[in-house]
Amino acid sequence: MVRTKFVKLREELKPLIFERTDEVTGLLLALLTRKHIMLVGPGGTAKSLTIRLVTNAIDGASYWDYQFNKYSTPEDVFGPPSIKALQEGTFRRITTNRLPEAHFALADEVFEANASILNALRKIMNERLFENDGGNVKVPLEVLMAGTNLIPTEETLAALYDRFLLRYKLGYIAETANFLAMLKGPKAFEGFAARVTVRMTLDEIHQAQDEAKAVTVSDSVMEAIATIRATLAQQGVIASDRRWNESTEVIRAKAWLQGRAEAKMDDLGVLVDILWADPQHKGLVQSIVLEVANPLLKKAEEQHDAIQVAWSNLLKTQEEKEKVNKAVETLAKVNGALKELEKVKREGEKDGMDMNRVDEFIRVDREIQLRIQRDFLDIQV
Repeated sequence: MVRTKFVKLREELKPLIFERTDEVTGLLLALLTRKHIMLVGPGGTAKSLTIRLVTNAIDGASYWDYQFNKYSTPEDVFGPPSIKALQEGTFRRITTNRLPEAHFALADEVFEANASILNALRKIMNERLFENDGGNVKVPLEVLMAGTNLIPTEETLAALYDRFLLRYKLGYIAETANFLAMLKGPKAFEGFAARVTVRMTLDEIHQAQDEAKAVTVSDSVMEAIATIRATLAQQGVIASDRRWNESTEVIRAKAWLQGRAEAKMDDLGVLVDILWADPQHKGLVQSIVLEVANPLLKKAEEQHDAIQVAWSNLLKTQEEKEKVNKAVETLAKVNGALKELEKVKREGEKDGMDMNRVDEFIRVDREIQLRIQRDFLDIQV
């Protein structure tokens, strides 16, 4: 069963790319819907690594990657002109090993590209067509994946930015345990790839796409989408009709990934990574979407955030006696919050919800619990 491969790939990548479960899920959803995806974050946050590990699991697919800069030329991206064609009075690019022949492409810092490249790129993304030799040539592109340090603010780049339906904001590894595990882990791509056993073919990808399209979305779920849209609009967060329309394909894919033939309210959680344009709005979007789609996950977020705040305050405590008292108080808060998280997980699993994010909260917060006991209270566990 092809769905099993998607699920297994996500599970195999979890312990390899720390704190990137949402992004890996997003890449799988992009494969299932042929929607373009963007990872936003500073250099060194495993954007390219995450993308390469997912696409490397697909046999028989061509992969192209390129880092754009202000000196990039159309030849770098689309291929050089054919000398023979020029001699015959026509213009044709040799696209071998370039973007027009790729099934999957990584465009690093794509917003650095100049206008001539961007115009051709938009057509490839929008219509899967490339103008060559006087006509439009159909390209095999499944997904264009972009990595960028900065969100574009120029009006001329707005149309390209909007074509990336799925957007994820990355930061550096936050948890000490993950950081230490990273230091002990592989240093080169080959070392990471060797630990991934899942193999998929393009035919299996296409089969999965067809199965995901067949997932149904009830009127009640559609009405919930409309409620989210209206609530966001009241807060000044507006998404294009095209984004809303295409989002239903991702919702279907999310349900399929969960093993369902019909989308549930829980599947609307993917809208969190579709509806923000300004990173400053992501928290607001998340709050509004989860209020409708998954109140359990919103509750888990609140418990996790409370632990993070308490832990941060403990680390700021300087006076030794006060530090012990603060540690006892913080540990009590952590213990209580972990019980609530476990309860949320049980309730969510009972209803067939995706509890991957809650699992990550529990794992991270248990590490905090352990560190308080060991480092602040000298409790051996």
